[in-house]
Amino acid sequence: MITSFKSHLDSSFKNWEQNQIKGDWWFACNDEDVGYWPASLFKSWRESNAASYASWGGQVYSPVTEKSPPMGSGHWPSEGFHKSAYVSNLQIINVNGRVFNPQTGTVKLHETMRSCYKARFVHDAKKPWLKSFYYGGPGGCIV
Repeated sequence: MITSFKSHLDSSFKNWEQNQIKGDWWFACNDEDVGYWPASLFKSWRESNAASYASWGGQVYSPVTEKSPPMGSGHWPSEGFHKSAYVSNLQIINVNGRVFNPQTGTVKLHETMRSCYKARFVHDAKKPWLKSFYYGGPGGCIV
C-alpha cells in the first residue's frame, strides 16, 4: 500500500443509519453500503435501546512471538493532521435518532501499549464540532 502524506487523504462522505424496526445498523461511504451490523450483535441494548458508551479507535494483532505491526499510518499522534491516522467529527446518535457532539469532558483515551501506540484527543473550544482524535504508532513491540 502506498500512502501520501502531502495532503488530506479523506474527503469522503460517511453515514450511519439504523433500521428502526429491526435495529440493524448500516455504514455507508460515498453512498455505497460498506458495513452492516445486525441487531443481534447488540443484545445488551435490546432492553434499553441504548449504549452506555461509544468508542473509536484502532486495533492491531500479531502472534506473541512476533513484533507488533504499525497502527493507523504508523506515525505518532503528535505528528498531527498530515501524518497521523485520525477520526474526526466525532458524533453520537441517541435513542431518538438525534445526532450530537460528545461533551469534551466525557471523552477518555485508552492506550494499552504506550511505547508502541498512542492516542491524542483534539478539540477547539471556539468550534465545538471540531472534535477529533489522532492515534497510532510504529509498533515493533513484543507482548
